[in-house]
Amino acid sequence: MSRTSRISALALSALAVIAPSFAAGTTLNLQMESDNDEDSPPSSTNEIQVGAVETLTLTIRNERISQPIVLPRTQGLNVSGSGYDPHTGDHTFFVTPSHPGNYTIRAFDIRTDSGHVLHVNAFKFRAVTQ
Repeated sequence: MSRTSRISALALSALAVIAPSFAAGTTLNLQMESDNDEDSPPSSTNEIQVGAVETLTLTIRNERISQPIVLPRTQGLNVSGSGYDPHTGDHTFFVTPSHPGNYTIRAFDIRTDSGHVLHVNAFKFRAVTQ
């Protein structure tokens, strides 16, 4: 994971932990995890290789969500699975872009078991060939 990705992930996690609970209308962001080695040259935080599996993480703290979270369909983007870690509140999605270009996973809402609506911002990234 690149230094920038780690810092962003820590900041997002810290923000979520500080809040005692999410209120209606809370906005969340998807976070891209980078598998780059520390010795690799830095790249754009939201840039990945065509055909590479990338992990997107959505962290939700202090709210229960019984229904599975499904990413909105995005042309050219294959979602090959997802998971949930109840200890961290992380919802993970495994995505693979099929062609080079700019991608946008559109914004969407999640309804919690307590009735709150959480808004997830649109997420943009670029897929490149080697």
